[in-house]
Amino acid sequence: MRDRALDGLSIGFRTVKAKTEAKTGVRRIVEADLWEISVVTFPMLPEARVDEVKTEGRGAPLPTARDFERWLTRDAGLTRREARVVIAKGFGALKRERDAARGFDDGLAAVIRRAARMFND
Repeated sequence: MRDRALDGLSIGFRTVKAKTEAKTGVRRIVEADLWEISVVTFPMLPEARVDEVKTEGRGAPLPTARDFERWLTRDAGLTRREARVVIAKGFGALKRERDAARGFDDGLAAVIRRAARMFND
């Protein structure tokens, strides 16, 4: 899974309680008994994928540039351009680009520091 050779999931369950919407005919499972979860090559539902695999202890691989960019844009609120500046030139370059740091939001710095700690842990 760490090498991304397998990333699909198969989930086996028994429906305990379900509701069907009259207008759309969509069935919603409200309660289920989970029987098994298996890692597979080709999941029946294409979205049933493993996005991330945890590693133990230090020495864990750093995220890819793409993963870090995704985090910076989605979770830290940077624009894609800003995220790429951080990746290519470091946080200091982004800070200098923002109107010579006038009125710079320290909240963003704190978010990026937390991200660095998270990626190191």
